[in-house]
Amino acid sequence: MGIKRTSHSVYDTTYHLVWCPKRRRDIFKVQEIREYAEQLFVQICEEYDFEIVEMAVDVEHVHFLLPFHPKRSIGEVVRTIKSIS
Repeated sequence: MGIKRTSHSVYDTTYHLVWCPKRRRDIFKVQEIREYAEQLFVQICEEYDFEIVEMAVDVEHVHFLLPFHPKRSIGEVVRTIKSIS
């Protein structure tokens, strides 16, 4: 984390995102599903150049601490992660 610099901007944007499955079902209590979800979220963030500072998979939701470049909106980032996962 910290201040990041590009040729035309200086920024420090970090968001706390919480992703919940439909009806907050406790699908992540199965270890295989939890591991698969972690791998999937890491792959998505690597592909779209999002940096995961912290990620915690709980029984019924996932927490992210996620900084990204300000050229992307928070809605775009959430839409990307949710649509692929």
